[in-house]
Amino acid sequence: MGSNNSRPFKHPLVEVSSNNFSNKDLEEITQYAQVVYDFNTELAALIKYIDSIEKPILLYIFGDHLPPIKALYDSEYLSNEYNYYKTPLIAYSNYRTLNIVNEYITPNQLAPQILLDANISHSEYYDWIYNLRAEFPVIHKGFITDSKNFNLQNYYMLQYDLLFGHKFSLK
Repeated sequence: MGSNNSRPFKHPLVEVSSNNFSNKDLEEITQYAQVVYDFNTELAALIKYIDSIEKPILLYIFGDHLPPIKALYDSEYLSNEYNYYKTPLIAYSNYRTLNIVNEYITPNQLAPQILLDANISHSEYYDWIYNLRAEFPVIHKGFITDSKNFNLQNYYMLQYDLLFGHKFSLK
């Protein structure tokens, strides 16, 4: 994993223990925890470097999927569908305070967040997507097509129009 080309760490700095998981699961969780520990160390160095630069910088880091840890899939954690699709967001700026509504994000919500944080003029569409995030921290097609929620149905129709329709929403 990480810088070791997917080979396990021989002596991880992180210890994980639990009576709820097998030794193999604990080893996998420990390996992932070590990767997170190493990432945090590198992130701290990156933020220190960004702080040394006078140019205004916004930094966003987010994942696009759950880590491939078997114990996650075997546990009750994924019985909540939101847990399956949400990914953590790290946002940092060396020139302003960022107002992140929710620590989790789905890719469709990232552009509105960046546009607002950078104070870049944008269409009302992005404001609408951003405001949906307060009610729906995770937006995924599985939630939209089965939903009776008016806002999610409108979101689905707008997305369909932009991708496959006549782009009426842009006129």
